[in-house]
Amino acid sequence: MRLYVRFLAAAAAAAVLTTAGCGGSSIPDTGSDTDGQKAADTGTPATSPAPERIIPANIPRHTVPIQETSAYSTILTAKSRVIVISRVPGMIEAVYAEEGTGRRWRRDGLLATIESSPYMLAYQKAGAEADRARAIYEHNRNASEGYSGEFDVEIVSELDVKIAKSDYLKAQADSALKKMELDYTEIRAPISGYIAERRIQAGQWVGVQEELFTIVDLDTLRAVAIVPYTVLNALGPVDRVTLQVNPGDEPITVQGELLLRGPVLLPPTGGVSGVKITVQVINRDRRLRPGMPAEIMLSPPER
Repeated sequence: MRLYVRFLAAAAAAAVLTTAGCGGSSIPDTGSDTDGQKAADTGTPATSPAPERIIPANIPRHTVPIQETSAYSTILTAKSRVIVISRVPGMIEAVYAEEGTGRRWRRDGLLATIESSPYMLAYQKAGAEADRARAIYEHNRNASEGYSGEFDVEIVSELDVKIAKSDYLKAQADSALKKMELDYTEIRAPISGYIAERRIQAGQWVGVQEELFTIVDLDTLRAVAIVPYTVLNALGPVDRVTLQVNPGDEPITVQGELLLRGPVLLPPTGGVSGVKITVQVINRDRRLRPGMPAEIMLSPPER
């Protein structure tokens, strides 16, 4: 009986030593961690913050939608800007067009004139020569159809008729050329628009292909910018684009049309490939002018 009691006591002591060696403690739990901070007892396990969303590398970049509006700097330009040149030499006789937006010139409107008297005389001379050549040709053609009576001999040969016809056609072409040169003494607007620059005055001599005027169309303006390829693709099919124009006092917000997208990627800028886009703006009230700085605003599509 004593041996059995001693065996139970030894077993109990061994259990106590084993518990102490495994990190057990007889000190009661006070609810504090090792840093002395109070642990909240909510009855539910603690939750860690949601991990940051990472886009897998195997997903194409263009499938990731943009989350905010992006702005790209540009400058407004005229859709049409034409330099009017002289096509014949001569002295400027009169100038009718002045710089500014006071008048919008229609296509074919008379801007200035070059002294036309020398060209008028040349045209009249060429016309008279064409009339003479025509008379000779018709005479020879009619004469070639008859014969010299009983001897059956041609009065005018077929070769003479062909030569006369050739001379007549040549005179006709020369007369048309002189008429064209006479018409060129009237300087007319090649497009509808406003005179941005006048380089001539009455009494001035001009040669061929000298710059006389610059005419611009202010009714339609355009803006060109380089947009990152990934941003443009994330927008999907875009038709309308917002432009914020900065004329210097108060910004003007207008709506434009995405007219062109570059067919090729431009060399990388800052490690990102870009696409050239062209936005067209209808300048209805003509508040906008070519050269004004602007920003093209690209926004994510509404959902």
